[in-house]
Amino acid sequence: MEEETLHDAFARFLDAPGRSPATKNKFRHKFKMFLEEYGQTAVADITPATIENWFFFLENRKGYSEGHLAFHRSCHKTFWGWLGLDIVTIPRFSEAPPVITAATDEEIRRLLIACRHMWSTIHQQRDAAMIALGTAGLRRSNIQYINASEAQHALNHPIDHNGRSYYVLHTKGKQSMEAILDEERATILRRYVTSRPATSHNRLFINLNQGHERYLEPLTEKAYEKARINVCKKAGIRTVTFQEMRRWLGTKIASTKNIQIAAQALGHKSGVSVILNHYYNPDKTLSQTAVLDAYKS
Repeated sequence: MEEETLHDAFARFLDAPGRSPATKNKFRHKFKMFLEEYGQTAVADITPATIENWFFFLENRKGYSEGHLAFHRSCHKTFWGWLGLDIVTIPRFSEAPPVITAATDEEIRRLLIACRHMWSTIHQQRDAAMIALGTAGLRRSNIQYINASEAQHALNHPIDHNGRSYYVLHTKGKQSMEAILDEERATILRRYVTSRPATSHNRLFINLNQGHERYLEPLTEKAYEKARINVCKKAGIRTVTFQEMRRWLGTKIASTKNIQIAAQALGHKSGVSVILNHYYNPDKTLSQTAVLDAYKS
């Protein structure tokens, strides 16, 4: 009897009862590259080393955040568990990184200054708006899926807080999240929303290069990366990622308020664990300073 290939086993997995179209699409997306590499391999030939090597590859792949890798791990655990093969302990390389990099107050300050001065062309206005939203703690996927109508609605409905206006922008993406914009960030966003040309695509951030085959269509992921690099260069700082901007905001809120509020503000559905592991852990800070105090006594 011919041995079942990984490709066939995955097809059976997707056809199993109770899997919604959204769930199937999620697994197809996360397993796409893996199946391209190992789809024709017999299931019996998949070993722990195979999976460990795969996650080592993902870990070293440019642009993969801790959250992205955790999502891959979750999908693999579900699939291999369903298949009933106890063959692998999936590595957890990035869930507790030895060094956690967050944007600094100075970097955020300089980013916002650069954004304020990027007004002479609509391309600059678009990129500035994109990064201003990043400093509000949004994931790239949240920014990518913002609709122009949603942005306009938020800007048209300011909320007063102690005499200051703020704006609530509802975003979608891999996980929905509310972005709270102060007047500075709202002004940068409004400048682009006002200038944005009309198009059949409602996505806020669109390709503005006339003559390009994707003119007025939603931006690609590569275009978001290019915009981020350009604004950081304009600000005269290293290239800061959207994740590092989120960590900056999460750390600021956690240290001045508490980690529960930080988790809610950043749209973490899993509670405070991500904050504790990746942004701010007050107990760890206290234990480290306690060691220093012990040295003195």
